[in-house]
Amino acid sequence: MYFCRYFLLCLFLFSLQAGYVQAVEQQLSLSAGLLDFSYAEFDSGNRLLDEENGNIPGLSVALSSKALSRRLLIRAQFYAGRVEYDGQTQDAVPFTTETDQQIYTLNVQQFFSDADDERLEWLIGVELWRWNRDILSQVNVDGLFEKYSWQTLGAGFSMQLLQRATSKAWLECQLLQVLSPRMSIRLDNGFTGVSLGERPGYRLRFVYQQSLSRQWQWQAEAFVQHFEFAQSEPVLVNGFFGQSVVLREPRSVSRYQGLQIAMNYRFDL
Repeated sequence: MYFCRYFLLCLFLFSLQAGYVQAVEQQLSLSAGLLDFSYAEFDSGNRLLDEENGNIPGLSVALSSKALSRRLLIRAQFYAGRVEYDGQTQDAVPFTTETDQQIYTLNVQQFFSDADDERLEWLIGVELWRWNRDILSQVNVDGLFEKYSWQTLGAGFSMQLLQRATSKAWLECQLLQVLSPRMSIRLDNGFTGVSLGERPGYRLRFVYQQSLSRQWQWQAEAFVQHFEFAQSEPVLVNGFFGQSVVLREPRSVSRYQGLQIAMNYRFDL
């Protein structure tokens, strides 16, 4: 439901952008990609507790509106797949398995540039994240299902590296701040949540675009992203495999990198 309200807000901002002045360019983009997923948790002494690594396929849809020196971009992404888990049980017994991953994001960004020179754009943005993490059971070891949610604020720039008659390339750099991260874990008696600590991060994107006609372009993108969650405060929970335990979610580091191939269609509202 929160995703739906956020999406409606994005559409409202898009219509406001298009109606404020006559839009120079509208664009719809559909893409498929592969995410190199890397996640690791560390104890208070910075010792590795567990890590998850693997490649996850995904899809993305984006809608943009360019008006004079402003550009509004709304993008939704979904990745899902299975990766390798290498870690330990609550009793520090080494444990390997697989985890099912589902990642949902909804992002809105506003770009600003000088009307006489659009090679450099400044940007601000906000992104909503949902991540489902299902650590699968193995013989004599039960799995865990966790849900994560957070927002990120971003600020940075997009710099044009190449401009030709039918092609262009640009680099986008952002500093990120994680806001209100929360993890919910499924226990015997339902879900129990803990608040995680906020940490900064970054995102880099390199994009190459080639025109096929006046309306159609294809686009290739390489990206890398890094963000962290700080250790949570201890929380007493019941029903953790039949026991009452003090739950403290450790510090974690996520590193994503990947490739996307997109088709873009330009149109007028």
